[in-house]
Amino acid sequence: MLIGIPAILLINVVRVVSLMILGAHNPDIVERVHIDVWQTAIVVLALGIWIFWAERIARPRFEVRR
Repeated sequence: MLIGIPAILLINVVRVVSLMILGAHNPDIVERVHIDVWQTAIVVLALGIWIFWAERIARPRFEVRR
C-alpha cells in the first residue's frame, strides 16, 4: 500500500494534466485518449503493482518452510 497508492495517485495526476493540455490543443481526441490510453494505463499499472506485491511481498510470507 505504501507503494501502490502513491503510484496510482501520481499517475492519475499525470493523466488529468495531460488530458487538460490535450483538451486545450486538440479537443477532438480527448475522449479517445482518455478511454483508450489512460484507462488501459491505469489498469496495467494497478495490475503490475498487484503482481509485484504478490510475488515479492505476499508469497515469501506464505511459503512452506521445511
